[in-house]
Amino acid sequence: IIQEEVRKRVEEARRARSEQQANVNSSPSRQQNTPSGSKEDRSNRLADDNTSMAFRNKRGQLPWPVEGGFISRSYGRQKHPTLKNIEITNNGIDIRTDESAPVRAVHDGKVAGVQFIPGHDYTVILQHGNYYTVYSNLGETTIAKGDMVKARQMIGRVSNNAITGTSELHFELWDQKERMNPASWIRK
Repeated sequence: IIQEEVRKRVEEARRARSEQQANVNSSPSRQQNTPSGSKEDRSNRLADDNTSMAFRNKRGQLPWPVEGGFISRSYGRQKHPTLKNIEITNNGIDIRTDESAPVRAVHDGKVAGVQFIPGHDYTVILQHGNYYTVYSNLGETTIAKGDMVKARQMIGRVSNNAITGTSELHFELWDQKERMNPASWIRK
């Protein structure tokens, strides 16, 4: 479900950029601009490129999205914790932490989406140029779609699972539509 939501948000962002470009290209004032687009378009592309580069340069140095805790489930394919002969795929990492622990943005970015997903409570998707970070299992959020956030800014709080009695943040990292292992991006 989260993977579908990320893909949906990436496609929405691309579609919005294409529509904006089409509107600029069809406007009468566009004919007086250079072939590479308006100054605003070039500025937006440059900002996205700069944001992507700044994010990429932080690989292995991003702060943890929560202050305390440990990785309770790793990225990738692994054996199911209770069902024999069953493998599951984790698109991110799960970080067990304290109940209601503050969740913080790992990098400057823009809120691409805030969605309530049954079984995952609130999910927040932040865009960092071509990169996206996904934060799930939030009991509450402090931001809204379209907001700009700074690194280490609180975006919500981890929810408590009433069945297991644990509080785990599910954290994903994407390069456009490609899943990445978040553990290789955050500080050790």
